[in-house]
Amino acid sequence: MRQNFIRAPYIETVGPGVEVLSETDGHITAVRYGQQLALAFHPEVGHDTRLHEAFLNLI
Repeated sequence: MRQNFIRAPYIETVGPGVEVLSETDGHITAVRYGQQLALAFHPEVGHDTRLHEAFLNLI
C-alpha cells in the first residue's frame, strides 16, 4: 500500500498489546490496539481503500 505523508510524525514507540501494522524506512507508520488505529499517513489522500475497509471490519 502506498502511504501519503503530509507533515505527519512517525510513531516512536509502542506499548504492550499494540500491534505494528506497517513501517516505512524503519519507522512505525501504523498501529492497532484493539479496535483503535493510529496512522502517521493519510489514507484518504490515495485511491486504495483497503485500510478503510479493514477499519470498517473492526467496528
